[in-house]
Amino acid sequence: MDREIYDLFGYGGLTPEIVEYLMVLLAASTEFQPVKLFKRLENFYLRWCDGEFLDATPENQPQKKMLQMREQAPENERLGLRQVDIYAGLNVMILLLELNRYAQLKDDLKDKITFYLCGEKDTDSFDVYRLLRIIGYSQCIGIGGFLGTVGKFLSRANLNGAYLNDANLSGANLSGANPSGANLNGADLIDADLSGADLSGADLSGADLYGANLSGANLSGANLDDAHLNEADLNGTNLSRADLISADLDDISWDKYTKWENVQNLETAENVPEALKQRLGLE
Repeated sequence: MDREIYDLFGYGGLTPEIVEYLMVLLAASTEFQPVKLFKRLENFYLRWCDGEFLDATPENQPQKKMLQMREQAPENERLGLRQVDIYAGLNVMILLLELNRYAQLKDDLKDKITFYLCGEKDTDSFDVYRLLRIIGYSQCIGIGGFLGTVGKFLSRANLNGAYLNDANLSGANLSGANPSGANLNGADLIDADLSGADLSGADLSGADLYGANLSGANLSGANLDDAHLNEADLNGTNLSRADLISADLDDISWDKYTKWENVQNLETAENVPEALKQRLGLE
């Protein structure tokens, strides 16, 4: 299966259209075994994160795929070992995210399939830095390589407790309809770039967003219970219906385009700017 994964996914990122078509085909197949497929792909993902395939000697799957593609077409010279390896890993991550979303809509699967990008917190598989390393490694296919490949597929992602300080998640889709958006509970997002990101419905309770760039982000309906927003950039941010109970708003920046309509529990937040209190009639 490792060889087949590199053959199928070692060249370029999957598009939303291809992924949607693939999931429809799988769901319609009488041979589709989602739990078995999920476990196999998750096993590949974890080994890929550890660099097992790229470090294998004397030959490895990325090398075989690279040589095969170069033989097929001269333009494939741009793809080296790292590029092939990155695309294979990121595409498997996309499939795991999609299987996770599919399972959460099925009563018989939602307790059997749960994908944690950094592993489940408080278990041996939890690696707080895993996603941050993946984002950095993905720059081998270009600056913003991770976002360009996976950014559209992160809705409802499980990133509970992840360390993402200084991470570039600008424009990422971390939203969700039902039951919720992405789980970033307790995540470290200090100085992270979340500008223009869709975080509607996301769980950011207890998250450290000190100095984070949230300009133009959509945080409507997000849970910011006890979140640290000190010095965060909220210019143009949509905070309508967001829950700010006990959040720390010390020295935030905001402007006339910031949306505060129906924001919840702002009166319990700490260090609310005086100008904001006056605007919202909290004094």
